[in-house]
Amino acid sequence: MKSTKGAILGYKPEPVPTDLPPSAQRYLDQELNRIAGVLQGALLLLAVIKSTKVLALEPMSSPPPTPVMPEIVYADGVGWDPGSGAGYYYYNGTVWTPLG
Repeated sequence: MKSTKGAILGYKPEPVPTDLPPSAQRYLDQELNRIAGVLQGALLLLAVIKSTKVLALEPMSSPPPTPVMPEIVYADGVGWDPGSGAGYYYYNGTVWTPLG
């Protein structure tokens, strides 16, 4: 992966080519940024796991009132479903991204 100052895992999406149709540019930009967010969350989770022997998160039935980046939570998928049902989610500063 290319090393980029300030980018976790050394990955930061490059600008999308401007010779693509506008809808393709938007789609590609959104997907590359979503992939970058998942990679950042994975690295954070690995760091937490490496520093502890057990990671146990209480299922949350509502989102944190003031999420901070980086934050990992376990949504119960019933009272609170950030988009992919019950599971671990990483807050990338804008949206909750599923980790698995």
